[in-house]
Amino acid sequence: MERPGGAAGADCGADRALQPAEPRPSRVLVVVFSVGLAALVVSVVVAAVQTGSAPGAWPWPVVVALWTAFLGLRHDAAQRWMAGGDLRRRTARRVVFGQVLGSLALVSCALPTLVPLACLLVAGVHVEWRWRRALEAGALAGTVLSVAVGAGVEAGVLHALRGATEQAAALGLSSLVLTNVAILARQREGSKAALARAERSRHAELLHAAQHDALTGLLGRRGTAEALTTACAAASSQSLAAVVFCDLDGFKPVNDQHGHEVGDRVLVEVAHRLRQAAGPTAQVGRTGGDEFVVVLPAASGPAAVQSVAERVRACLDEPLVVDGLVLALGLSAGTAACDAPAPAEELLRRADAAMYAVKARRREERGDRSGTRPAVVG
Repeated sequence: MERPGGAAGADCGADRALQPAEPRPSRVLVVVFSVGLAALVVSVVVAAVQTGSAPGAWPWPVVVALWTAFLGLRHDAAQRWMAGGDLRRRTARRVVFGQVLGSLALVSCALPTLVPLACLLVAGVHVEWRWRRALEAGALAGTVLSVAVGAGVEAGVLHALRGATEQAAALGLSSLVLTNVAILARQREGSKAALARAERSRHAELLHAAQHDALTGLLGRRGTAEALTTACAAASSQSLAAVVFCDLDGFKPVNDQHGHEVGDRVLVEVAHRLRQAAGPTAQVGRTGGDEFVVVLPAASGPAAVQSVAERVRACLDEPLVVDGLVLALGLSAGTAACDAPAPAEELLRRADAAMYAVKARRREERGDRSGTRPAVVG
């Protein structure tokens, strides 16, 4: 049996980078977040104004600098400045800086009671609200900083506003915490869905690559075996399972004289012709170098099988034109069919034997014992 010395390399397909848009927060979350942020900003400004004229108040430049530094921690420049070390160290560094700056910013506006909430928010954002770690980091820092701030308030060094301003600020900060948790939960769900889609797509690509021939796009050996097994399992007297086993004649001289690149292009063109000849209901596969198999899963009878076989044998009557070369090849085909469930391997062996019988008969008719049909090159 003739085998091409150089088939094109298999390609399982390039990985597709799935980057779906992150799910947008619902309108309710957007409204709650906006209201909470507005309440926090207004409360902070009012608190800063109320304490601005009090003795021992923090200077305006310091207050502005603290809030700017706290809000700027998410900037790329700040992230690069705090980079270095492993992931845990970088995360811990960012959490500590964020909690300290957030606490100082609130204390500068006489809102020390909000320090635990700020610590929880900073810790939760940086650990993506993995609740155990968020509560541990937030509670630890909140307790330590609250004790320190409380001592300052008791000593009269720090101011603490009470009443509506404090409550509005607490409500605003709590809204930010809750909406941040909800938004991150939606993003996680979107990420999981995108990962699942990527896994399904990758699985489909790998399955396609395993079942198909990379050069011709036809079914490969595995895909052909599966298709034939399915057809044989469903065979009946009204719906035959049939197979046409094909082998090219004269393919080896093409490879030897013109190289494997031309040989590969010949195989691609043969595959195209076989698809057209077999018809839309047939499944065509390449099982070896120059071996092709046509699976007929639901043939109406022996006449239908022979009709397809004749079309397949005749598909190479017209010479192939590849890179300016006119190549005349032949095709030997053998058929086998079953009208009841049968092993696919047995049906394929019968078709293979029939194909060899056809090839031997053609040799005798030509008086040629080489078994090859020279390619006509023009």
